[in-house]
Formats: sequence, C-alpha cells, structure tokens
Amino acid sequence: MDVTIEEITIDPKIVGRANGLDVVTVETYADHMKNGAIFPPVEIVSSGDTLWLVDGQHRLKAAEELNLEKIEANVTHGDRRDALLMSFGTNEEHGDRRTNEDKRQKVMAMLEDEEWGKWSNREISRHCKVSNPFVMKLRNHTANVSSIKTERTFIHHKTGQPATMNTANIGNANGDLVQTEIEPIISAEAAYEEKVKLECKEKKIQEIKEKHSKPPLKYLLAEYASLLTKANITSKTMVANHDEYDIRAAFQNDAFLRSGVSKAIAVNNDFIEGVKNGFQSKSD
Repeated sequence: MDVTIEEITIDPKIVGRANGLDVVTVETYADHMKNGAIFPPVEIVSSGDTLWLVDGQHRLKAAEELNLEKIEANVTHGDRRDALLMSFGTNEEHGDRRTNEDKRQKVMAMLEDEEWGKWSNREISRHCKVSNPFVMKLRNHTANVSSIKTERTFIHHKTGQPATMNTANIGNANGDLVQTEIEPIISAEAAYEEKVKLECKEKKIQEIKEKHSKPPLKYLLAEYASLLTKANITSKTMVANHDEYDIRAAFQNDAFLRSGVSKAIAVNNDFIEGVKNGFQSKSD
C-alpha cells in the first residue's frame, strides 16, 4: 500500500545506523527512482496512530529528495516495541549492508533489554542475523556466562572464501570462551565485510563522478572518507598479521615509503586544518 511520507516516524533507535545515512546510496537510489526503477516496499509497523519505519531509510530519503508524497510500504500492525524487534535483522541481505558496529548495536540492544536479554544466544543471533559467537562475545562483556561449544564458519579476511574453525576446545579449563581467542574470528569477519562494503561504495562514487564534468562536492568528500577508511583497514590488517617491531623496522628502513607517508600525512593535515580554519588562496 502507498503511505504518505510525512506521516512516517523515523525513530533513530529503530532505524539508526552507526555511520548515519550514506549520501552516495541515497543519491544512487534517487537516480534509479527518477529513471523508473521499482524498489521493494519499505517496512512499517503501525499502531493505528503512529507509523514507525523499520526498514528502508535510504529509500525513504531518496523519495523525499525527489519530492514524492507517497511511498510503497508493507505495513504490519504492532507497537513501537514490535517495530524495534523487527528492525534488529534488517539490511543483512539487501540495501546498504550493515557494518559490524551496526550489528553490535543491535545485539547489545537485545542483551540489555530486561526481556530479550534472557533469550538464548542462538535466539538473539537468529533475530539479529549474526553468528552465535558474535552474540557470545558481546554477552561476555556484560556477564560471566559459559560459551556454547560450536563450529564457526566465517569469511577469511585474506582469501575472501568461507572457512571453518572448530571452537569446541577453545576456552579455559572451565570451558568458558576466552575473549582473546574469539576476537580474531570476529575481527577477520569485520575486516572482510568492511573491505567489501568499501569497494561497493567506491564503485558507486566512480559511476557518479563519470556522470558529471565537475563531481559534486559531497561525492568528493565521500571519496575522501573512503580513502581514509581504506588506510584504516590496511593499518589494522598490518597490526593483526605482523609484529609491531617488524612494521616499525620496515618503515624506518624504506626512505621512499617513509617520505611518501610523511607527505600524505602533511597534505591530509593541511586539508583538515583548512576545513577548520579556512584555506589559503589557490594562487599562494
């Protein structure tokens, strides 16, 4: 059914993302809508008085940018709590994919809830569409609980292929999952997901740049942010796979690398300083 856009309630607790709305995704959706593309209906929970958006924030924003008055929606009867529960597993299989921080926030919302926090790890992982060890890791931050022995399948951060780790014997003498032992599994999965997401975003930015003789400022800023994110991913990968001494020695022994990194840092710092305090004349 078609729903009037201005009647839809945007509750950050329900549809909020760790990094906020992605401007590239919104603009891409808007372009497709303008060209006649048909998008899936947004998901809404209605109490009769209030329409809570559960899934489709980027689609809704794109429709608003096109000054559309209505948007197609699947409407489910319920209250705000029903909407919140339904939102925990959104964007896992379509749309702007969730980051690991998005997943963490969803799982923590359930763990910290008086009712949902009593659910089993498996039930929470099913609702949030995350792995069982991911829930265990977060629960271990708030309570001393025993792990559920399991075989863990994850995406290897180097090959990009599915890999399996038997975690049945991981843990201390009491069988409790040790934080430092499960962390590499989560980190590897997070790094690969972030890498794939970044590659998709860079592709979108490039497509948009090719359509404009003078790329819009917001896309150049998005590209700038993507490059910084890529540098962050690379640095984390180095630290995770190499000894700190070896990294420092390699950097110190390569004058060309050291010079390039120093110049890049200087240029970046100048840009940040310019954003804060104003840029010097281009003729300087």
